[in-house]
Amino acid sequence: MGGVKFEYHEISFGSGGGNRGIYIQAGKDISQKYQFSPNPHRNPKYNKYQERFYNEAAKFLAQEFINQEQSKFPEPGLIEETLLGVEYTFEEPR
Repeated sequence: MGGVKFEYHEISFGSGGGNRGIYIQAGKDISQKYQFSPNPHRNPKYNKYQERFYNEAAKFLAQEFINQEQSKFPEPGLIEETLLGVEYTFEEPR
């Protein structure tokens, strides 16, 4: 996207139904971790469509990265996006 290669994966905060987040990397040197609020496990669609959930989150973050003048990811806690019908805040991992 935008000439930048992005990679991402799910990160866990606790076991089982513990909260989740996303790790995203742009190129080789720039990365960011976010924790979702609320916990995605509270969204019934999350368990059925996890791959879509993280794909949509990563696309959103990649677009935000490209829109930033300084080629960086948005600060945790300052962005929100609706994923699978629920609005999530992308927070600093706790």
